[in-house]
Amino acid sequence: SITLEKGPFNTQQPQKKDTIDTDTKSIELWLIPGVGFDKNGHRLGYGKGIYDRLLQDTTSLKIGLTFDQCLINHIPHYPHDIKMDIIITPTKTVYIS
Repeated sequence: SITLEKGPFNTQQPQKKDTIDTDTKSIELWLIPGVGFDKNGHRLGYGKGIYDRLLQDTTSLKIGLTFDQCLINHIPHYPHDIKMDIIITPTKTVYIS
């Protein structure tokens, strides 16, 4: 059983003692939250680059989850930013080519 605690932005997260270290290359599917996404798969986060570093070596499917109003036409991005393969909102699924 995993015990949750309040984390940044009042989100629930596993306590440190409950986290599991694993090789990120063994994960086949990533569900990635974001403040916003654009229709080209770019993600707007909180500016710390955590997901970009986490996903830099994976070839697994990356799915961005967001609300309809947070899917926009363009988000500024850098070459090191990791793109999503699919963006899912409550009413749309956008496949990134």
